[in-house]
Parts: sequence; structure tokens; C-alpha cells
Amino acid sequence: MAPRRKFQKLNVPKAAEAAVARPEEEKRPVRIVGGKALPKAGELTIENAEPRAKFAKRVPVSAPLILCIYKITDRALDLWHNAPEDAGLYQIQMCHEARPSLLFDAMGSWNDYLRELHEDDEEVPANIQELQRLFIKFVSTSSDDPDNIGMVPWRPALYVCGKEDNLKNALALVDDWLAYKQKRMAKEKAFDVQVHPHVSVPEVTKEHFSYEGVMVNQPARSLPLKVFQVQPCFGKKIVTMLVETENDPLINIVFSGNV
Repeated sequence: MAPRRKFQKLNVPKAAEAAVARPEEEKRPVRIVGGKALPKAGELTIENAEPRAKFAKRVPVSAPLILCIYKITDRALDLWHNAPEDAGLYQIQMCHEARPSLLFDAMGSWNDYLRELHEDDEEVPANIQELQRLFIKFVSTSSDDPDNIGMVPWRPALYVCGKEDNLKNALALVDDWLAYKQKRMAKEKAFDVQVHPHVSVPEVTKEHFSYEGVMVNQPARSLPLKVFQVQPCFGKKIVTMLVETENDPLINIVFSGNV
């Protein structure tokens, strides 16, 4: 190991010391501009000042992982170009408002999880890009909300194209990923997982999960996570329809977005 370098004491010239050390009794002259003395810094006020940003809300140490399952459409071919004609499209949206979060770097976590599965079984996709070949696509919302519809930054979701069998396969992956995360985070107790199926997917039951901490709630029309809080299956913009009343009986209908 190289010897630690010794620094010499910096010698300050006496002229510089005199310039810095001002006598206590010496006072700066008051500058007069336009017949008035300049105000002191503490007397200044800022007009039209922007309000200070609010502090982010405190995240609890423990909270349940929320999974909401929607059926987006009965015809996935309208969105997924190579989907079977009779395939539907489902969304499995995830949220964990706790610190540490199970969903921190969710994309990297799912890639690591699939890589480990692939090492044991080569038929399993090795990453989320290859997972899409099985009509299961992982997405994660960015920090942008281009249409101002309430997308939540970094919110992950799985889009599943197919019938109930492929939805069952996707839920099995989620179920196994929960056990993988518990092991990676060295947690002795199972995570609390609340599954909320929409009324459009009444076939989702506790039988689809073997993970101990999962609780499947009754299907409902209103779920804790909203379908547009995560980005669409393809692209980052949705189709919006604006209806404007010009004069009776004329109205204007404007479509914008991913059309």
C-alpha cells in the first residue's frame, strides 16, 4: 500500500488575512439608490412565488400486495396482431405500497426469475421478451402520463392473450414468482397478497394459487387498481374520445391517441 500523502499547511499571506478579517467595529456603508437605501436580504419578499412542493407521502413498512385482474376485450386480435381470432385479452395489475416493495425493479426481478426457471427447464422463456412468445407480456408504466389519465409511474402489469387456460398459466407464474421473491428477500413469513378479480373474470379462484399468503376476493365491478393506471398492452398512449356539443343537434366527436 502506498504511503499516505502528507499535505502541508497552506500559508496565507498577511495581506490576504487582513482582507478577510474585518474589524468588528467596521461597518459596510449603506448603498443609496434613487434616494432610498437598499433593503436587507431578510426584508425582501418574492411576489408570485411558486408553492413549495409537497413531501411524498410516507410509505408504510408493511402492506398487502394488490393484484387486480381485468378482462380488457374478448377480441385480442384488435390489439395483438398475431393473436388467435377467438383469444381474449386480460390484464393482471400489481401494486405494493410498502418499503421495501416487492415490485422494486419489477422488470429486473421478473427477468432474474425467468432466467432461473429457464436454467432448470429450457422450455421456459429465459426473459420477458421471450415470454411474449407465449402471449404473456410484461409492461411497466414510465414516469410519463401523456394523456393525463392517471397512470401511476412504474406500475407493473402482465397482459395475457388467450383463453382461460393461458390466464391460468400466467397466474401460475405469478404464484411461483411470489415464492421466489419471498426467498430472495429472506422473509420467513409469507407475503399478504390480495387478489381482486373483476366481474368479467369470475373464473379466478383460490384454486389458481398455492402460495400461502394469497386471498382471493369476490369479483367486483370496482377494483382498488383502475385499468388505466398502467400503460396499455402496446405503446404508451390510449385512444381517447372527446365529445363536444356545438349546437343542437350537432356534436363533434374527436378521437386521439394510439389510433
